[in-house]
Order: sequence, then C-alpha cells, then structure tokens
Amino acid sequence: MSQLNDSFLRQTREALELEAKQNNNEKMPFRGDVSKAIKQRVIVNIDSLAVFSVGVSANKYRSRYRHGGITSSIYRSVKSGGEQVGSLASNITIKGCLSFYESHPLTTSDYAISHLSKVVSPYNVLMADEAYSSLFGKYRNVRLINHSLKAKRKIHTFSRERWSKEGVNSNAVEGANGVLKTAMRQYRWFNCRYSQLYLNEFAVAKNLKFFKMEKNIIFGVNSERDFCGNRIGEIEHKNSKELLNGFLYTPINYSERKYLESSNLKNSLTQDELNKLPKVLQSAIKLNDYSVSYLRGHRLIRERKYRFIYRKVYNYLNKNQWTDLNHVSDAIGITKSECLHIIKKMTLANLLETIVYDEKGRDKVRIKLRYESFYQILLTSEKEELGTIESKFKNKAKFRKEKSNYTGFKRGSKFE
Repeated sequence: MSQLNDSFLRQTREALELEAKQNNNEKMPFRGDVSKAIKQRVIVNIDSLAVFSVGVSANKYRSRYRHGGITSSIYRSVKSGGEQVGSLASNITIKGCLSFYESHPLTTSDYAISHLSKVVSPYNVLMADEAYSSLFGKYRNVRLINHSLKAKRKIHTFSRERWSKEGVNSNAVEGANGVLKTAMRQYRWFNCRYSQLYLNEFAVAKNLKFFKMEKNIIFGVNSERDFCGNRIGEIEHKNSKELLNGFLYTPINYSERKYLESSNLKNSLTQDELNKLPKVLQSAIKLNDYSVSYLRGHRLIRERKYRFIYRKVYNYLNKNQWTDLNHVSDAIGITKSECLHIIKKMTLANLLETIVYDEKGRDKVRIKLRYESFYQILLTSEKEELGTIESKFKNKAKFRKEKSNYTGFKRGSKFE
C-alpha cells in the first residue's frame, strides 16, 4: 500500500503540473470574488488534524493547562516525559477526488511545504485556513479563509462568511478530515511510529477508484473469477523489516520541538545553494537567520506581521516585470507606507530593482522582481538604524525625473 501510494503521488504531481501549464500558469485575483476565475481549475486544500490525542490517563492524570492547540494535544507534558503519544497528520485533498496524508510532529510551514511539494506545483490553486499564511511566497495561487471571522452585528458572535467567502473555502479537506477520523476509530489507538503506514493504507483505499490501471490490475477486468489480488505478481523480499524502515515515522524530542517551532522565520538553504546567490543577498539571509533567534516581545510581533505582508507582495509580483507601488498596495489591500517599507527592505537585499520617478513633486515608485524563489529577510529595525536604511535605499534605488508627455500642439489649435 505504501509503495502504491508513492506511485499515486507521482502521477498526481504530473497531472497537476499539466493542469497549471494548460492554464498558462495564470494567477487568480488577490482580492474580490474568485469564483469565475477558478471555475474550470482544479482546487487543492490543505489542513492538519490530530488523529489521536493524549488522554489524561496517558499523561499521568495531568491536564494541559499552559499549552493549547493541536500540536500540544499529541505530546505528553514535560513533567510526564514530553514524548509523543498521539499522531498528527497533514491532509492534502483535491476537491472532488484524491486525498494524501503525511504524519508530522509539528504544524510549522517547513513540514507543510515538504508535503505539498510532493503533490502540488507552485501555480495550482491552493486554499487553506489562515494558519497557512506562510505558504505565500512559495505558492502563487494561495487564498486563505478565516475560520474565526467575527460578525459585524453585535447580536452574533461569528460571521457566516467564516466557512466560505468570495469563493474561497476549505470544505473539501474538512470533509476528508472527518472521514479519516471516523475510519481510524476502529483502531482505538496506534503507536505514532507506525502512523504513516496506517495513513498510506487508508489513502490508497480511498484513492484507488480514481486510478483505473492499478484498479484493473488488482481487481481484474470484467471477470468474476479474478478476485482481489489474483493478478498481482508475487514479490519476494529477504527482509521485510528493512523495507518498512523507509515508511516508519520518527518522533522528535522536546529540545528539537522547541528549535523547530521558531524555525518558520528562517531560511532552509544548504551551503551550496547559499553560495550560488549574490553576496548582498547572502549577507541579508545570514543576518536574518542569526537575528530571528533573538527577537522577543513587540518586535517579534511586528516581524511576523511584516512577514505576512512581505509574502503577499512577493506573491503579487512577477519576475522581470515592472509594477507600480500603487497597484501593489491596492491589489493586496495594505497601506502605501507599509508597502514602501517592505519594498525598501527588499531593494537593500537585492531582491528588487527599484526606480523612483519625480512626478510633479511626488515620488512614483516602480519595482521589478529579480528572483522567482522566495527568501526570508529581516524586515524590522532598531530606531537608530532607520536613518542609515533610508540613506542606503537612496543610494541603491535609481532616481529619475518623469519625462513630460508634451508632443507638440494639436493641429488646428490657436497655439499652432
């Protein structure tokens, strides 16, 4: 089942890449109703769920009082050992058909992106809840739905648009989560080390009807004598335990969890990949990876806020295509001052080529993206650094005067 699931993943990835090419890698609108834009597109959803949680009896009768959320529900408390007892699964569901599952220790962006890279191409339509804001920058057609959206009228607590708004919803993956939870109840509990094997088995059983060739091989074609498995060739393995090792899940310890929980603001680049980049961008990436570990309090909150805006700006821009600052701020729905702050930081990191025109005493900013890949950079600064950043931006950006549109007087005018 696990080997067959890998084959399904490869076939689905190829099919989704072909679907994106057939639609010319088009982007859907950033704001407004997207129903018409994605009417003929394949829609992919992603979400996480706890297959099994830690009960009070498994936690030495300690209740969770300090840490909340889906991640803390699968681990014992630190005083009880802190090891993983439950199982956490990432679920990728294509609307109306396939579902793929992967066992993860945390809900950080690195694990979500590693799972998505096996199935989804960067230009497929992807929808999720707001916990997946880090997918901006990696995937070009991401739209998020806020499940905690408050109602405008005080007589209601939540808005009805928290499930579906402007054609954006994650209903397909929410339904698939319910089906998986119901199916796993028959096991009561299983060890998290074997969770990936259980998930692969369920995924193949659910997806098999959409793969006609594999279905015909297993069940036969139009023959009552061919029962399940009669047409599968026998494969002998000398050591089945070694074969299973590649599909087993390895839990992480408490110190690794603490390190990985803060790693979503860092770049996951190898040394060879880093050396291929320009020196200015290399220094910006190294500064980010070093400084993020020491961010605390209000600055960390502001950094996360600017990262979300930065990812949206990066998603909106196209490589080697000039765009106006006003168009970017209007499309994303942010203020021009916030957008300009992000643009300055991206320009200093050599991610953007920026030209500032002097148009009737006002600055008109035009930008062009240099790289298709997304890189994490530090966006907040100390008060003492603001003056130097402004002077560096003026030296880095190109300042030009706007050309006049005068082409001569119109024929027949009194000034001719």
